Amino acid sequence: MNVRILAFAAPTAVAFALALLAGPAHADGMARGNVKDAPPPQERCKLTANIGVATEYVFRGISQTSEGPAVQGGFDATCGMFYAGVWASNLDWGGNDNRNVANIEMDWYGGVKFNTGRIAWDLGVIYYTYPRGLDIGVVSVTDATQVKAEFNYVELGKDG
Repeated sequence: MNVRILAFAAPTAVAFALALLAGPAHADGMARGNVKDAPPPQERCKLTANIGVATEYVFRGISQTSEGPAVQGGFDATCGMFYAGVWASNLDWGGNDNRNVANIEMDWYGGVKFNTGRIAWDLGVIYYTYPRGLDIGVVSVTDATQVKAEFNYVELGKDG
């Protein structure tokens, strides 16, 4: 009976000892590393779309829909470190003459994202457009003259 226990225990002890002494296996023969240290895989260009409904569209503290609902959506393209897209929303600026007041906003944007050391950069440009929104005459408070108001404008931005 002792011989049977020894015959079973000896190979088990040897296997256990070898498991304790075994080191990590490196399939490529390279030094030990971590998956999170590997460079990210190169992505192909991606196209995405989004759509949403909001109870109100507020931009920089001002309601763009006269406190009414908004339907918004857009398309984005990302290719490596470059991106571009378009986004749109309905508007209601409360004007009496709907021929002269914009009823839709379309934002066109593009940019580049990259890292320099510990700083992540996002350099972009956005063009706010108001299709079918005619430039309207506005009375200047200071001298009571008519001036043109341009709806469309460009903004440059950075985030880093």
